[in-house]
Amino acid sequence: MTHQAWLDDDAEGVKGLEHAPKTTDKNESMFAHFDHVLRISQGACVHACLGVAHAQMMKAFETWEGLQARARAKRKKGETAEDDAAKVEEWKATSFFDLPPERRWEIITAVQRQYHSLCVLQPREELREMDQASLARKVAARDAEIKRHQGRFDKYKKFEKITPITLAEELEEQQGGLDGAALAEMLRDQIRVRVHVYQVKVAARIGDKHDEEELVRLRHEIGDLIVVPLPPKPGPPSPYPVRGAHAAPTAEAMELEKKHLVDVCEAYGEVLSMCNAGVFRAPRATRPKKAGPRQDAPERDLALVGTAFTEDKVDWKVVHVGWSGADKAVVVWYYDAALADQTGVPETDMKAFARDVADSRAKGACPAPLEFSAVREVRAWIRESRGE
Repeated sequence: MTHQAWLDDDAEGVKGLEHAPKTTDKNESMFAHFDHVLRISQGACVHACLGVAHAQMMKAFETWEGLQARARAKRKKGETAEDDAAKVEEWKATSFFDLPPERRWEIITAVQRQYHSLCVLQPREELREMDQASLARKVAARDAEIKRHQGRFDKYKKFEKITPITLAEELEEQQGGLDGAALAEMLRDQIRVRVHVYQVKVAARIGDKHDEEELVRLRHEIGDLIVVPLPPKPGPPSPYPVRGAHAAPTAEAMELEKKHLVDVCEAYGEVLSMCNAGVFRAPRATRPKKAGPRQDAPERDLALVGTAFTEDKVDWKVVHVGWSGADKAVVVWYYDAALADQTGVPETDMKAFARDVADSRAKGACPAPLEFSAVREVRAWIRESRGE
């Protein structure tokens, strides 16, 4: 498809474009104005956007300087300033500024008075009508679907009583003693039972006549149908539309799900064992708040040295109480007894490290079993461990 094809109206000869709308550059420019307004007018109603786009297309609110600049920009080869002036005069016919001042003021005041009704109430009412129409369409579609399911169920129950003929001998036997309308209805019932009960797609036309020509047609079409084996008889359709059940997962999917759960449980167990071994041991408390200048630990706090307590299912022992130069507060140093035995760190080394911290002389990393917390926090753990 080319642009020239649209302009020359030759799209009729192009396959796939026989019903395509024909347009021109002028029509396309109208849509360009509308697109431009939609981009700059977020939240405005469609009527307002169409009005602004129409005004832009007519150059209704462009100044004389803007019209003259536009005319110079659109000047074609061979045109002169007189041609530009003629274009400006033509555009002035739709210019808002070419109206008398009294008329312009009348339009402005009318827009101000009717703004609420035209730009607020009318679009709101139109949206309400559109919503009501949409709801009515949905209700009608739902009613039609319910009616369609009920009709399928009724036809199934009606024609289920008919025994389908599957042999030519049975067909000849059933035709005996019947003629005219009765014979035609018997033959049509064989089509109906296949369509509405066994859900077989047939090309045979049921019809409504019962003359000799119609009987010949029905015999011929029924003869072609009875040679085709019937599928298993399905159950009755639902008289009311219901949502189908979700497909159950396959056996392979269930096995993959079980294997995935086993892998997750094993990985979680490994993480727990690593945490219990102290690999991810984190500080037990945040650093105490900064205090004033250095102070000595009171006798009441020094009496905590040697106290054992249990917190978070771990046995701890206080090894030192003193000033921390880094935290500028009195803290309590304690260690994990089980981890100290496991790593072979002696209590004297941990006590010496805690003393060095008080004078900011500590070197190397803190021993793994050793931790510190505020005095108030340690006292709370001790009381909780003793059941107080």
